[in-house]
Amino acid sequence: MQTYNLKEINIASTFGILPIIFLIQGFFSSLLTFFLFPIKFITYFSFSIKILSCIIFTFFYITIMMISTMIAVCTYNFISKKFNKYIVILLDKHIEQ
Repeated sequence: MQTYNLKEINIASTFGILPIIFLIQGFFSSLLTFFLFPIKFITYFSFSIKILSCIIFTFFYITIMMISTMIAVCTYNFISKKFNKYIVILLDKHIEQ
């Protein structure tokens, strides 16, 4: 059994794949909101306004989610340094014969 201690999360490492994941989630959420299941007043928007709304929604979704992720990472780093408490990850390798 291997033990890994996650003492600190590098903030720069969260900028790798997370924005791409948030881009995909935000884009599909905006498609659902503005095209597939729109509320009553959105149905009167023109197609170009709906596309612009999707782009703006996706941009703000990425921004808000990245800010909240940075707050969570900074909070974890602060707590782990302050109290010397950190996550312990146990990896158990099973060999089946």
